[in-house]
Amino acid sequence: MTNFYLKDRNPLVWYASIKKCHPHLLDDFNGFVAVFKEHFNDTDKHVTALAKIKKLKQDGSAANYASRFHKILADLSFDEDSKIDHFYARLKPRVKDALIHFPRSKTLEEYIKLVTTLDNKIHQRQLEIKEETSGSRSCSSVSTANASQSSAPRSQQASVPAAASLLSNNDIVPMEVDALC
Repeated sequence: MTNFYLKDRNPLVWYASIKKCHPHLLDDFNGFVAVFKEHFNDTDKHVTALAKIKKLKQDGSAANYASRFHKILADLSFDEDSKIDHFYARLKPRVKDALIHFPRSKTLEEYIKLVTTLDNKIHQRQLEIKEETSGSRSCSSVSTANASQSSAPRSQQASVPAAASLLSNNDIVPMEVDALC
């Protein structure tokens, strides 16, 4: 991948100079592109890519992180161990914790497969915990509500079924909330 710095008006100025000084390039697409790249290309791709890879971190899924890592890695010439070390350095702490139970992979691709699998399992487990926690909270709040209703005077307890009977649809049956827990 080629990186260019085009944020200012330099390309327009450059084009005007090409048009004035080297008009033959306007009829030679390959020559024009070669001169363009020579002028605007990142002169030190390695340093730029190294800075990007040091800033990169896993802030979403491991698969997304791996994709962004590969994109930057294209401009670097690391051996497999260095690739793995740099990939590992910015993983989420929970993924790093899970990796201690596995031997080190020999290639980055094997390592990414392992990390992605672990990350997906960790994420799934976090969702389960969240669901379990929210499910137990709703049951305990229902139990608390039932306990407070049963300690209320009989006249107040009867108001809920009485309100339900005011509905026009006779097919509606009050739900037994205790049955959920």
